[in-house]
Amino acid sequence: MAVNRVYSGQECVHESFLERPVTRRNFLGGLLRGAGVLALSGSIGQVLDACIGEKPDYTLADVKAGIVSPKAYVKEVSSSIPEIQSMKKSGVLKDVLYDPFEQDLRQLLTGLFSTNNVDAGLLEAQMDVYREAASSDRGIATVAPGMRQLFGKNVPVYMIFRPGFVDELETDEEFRLTALHELVHAEDIYNGVRVGKFHIRGIQPGIADEFVRNLAELRATHRVSALVYQGYKATGKLPVTARYFLGELRNYSKHWEFLKNNTATTVEKEIAEAQLAEFSDMVPTALKGEGNPVRIDFRFGGEDSFVIKDR
Repeated sequence: MAVNRVYSGQECVHESFLERPVTRRNFLGGLLRGAGVLALSGSIGQVLDACIGEKPDYTLADVKAGIVSPKAYVKEVSSSIPEIQSMKKSGVLKDVLYDPFEQDLRQLLTGLFSTNNVDAGLLEAQMDVYREAASSDRGIATVAPGMRQLFGKNVPVYMIFRPGFVDELETDEEFRLTALHELVHAEDIYNGVRVGKFHIRGIQPGIADEFVRNLAELRATHRVSALVYQGYKATGKLPVTARYFLGELRNYSKHWEFLKNNTATTVEKEIAEAQLAEFSDMVPTALKGEGNPVRIDFRFGGEDSFVIKDR
């Protein structure tokens, strides 16, 4: 059962004030501006000066330090990611949420299903999926609704961040890339998965759920891994921690191997071959040796290789 969370007294329960979470930063800033305080000296003044910005520049470090709640961070930072705003305008993405209570998500999805003429019976199936995930430690972000029956039905989705993102992610760029990963899923659900001549929409014969899950994850990890690699090539350093990048590459390799070696029908095989050919700019190859090594060959206007392995 979900419970209310307290974050070192930083965040007020009511969030409607000026449409922003009331944190110590903007609360102190409002008091100082109202009192006409223009300048302060010394260390106390420097701290208070940092608190009076019209729009706090929240960072993941703020969340880890207990200065800003995860909910406030997700709300503000997601609103500054252009790709998220674009998807909201296009109708693909409804909103970005942080760890909603089950009854709140149920209410949102009930309205969403009603507006989009979705079978109400699917609501319980979606809530079962969400309830199972919420009771475990799996994942740091997801989209809902995400049932395969809705693929290609032009039903918008909610992006949901879970509490685990605070510990799992290390930087704001990792948060942004995680959001972009989920946007790939959002697009695939809304538009259906298009690969070559194929268009996966809803339940189709000869295409298993496990195949679609691995296909969807391959597409999302390809986008994120490509962006990290391109950032590395442009600057000479990784834009994220090595741990994050290696995790994405390991997942990419896992889903690639599934599509390459585990297709069960002719149509799955044809879709897999088309997708792997499309992603020939990033090819993993399993190697022999301790730690399950995998070489990833990047071919974006040149060629680089990374070898990753388990510790």
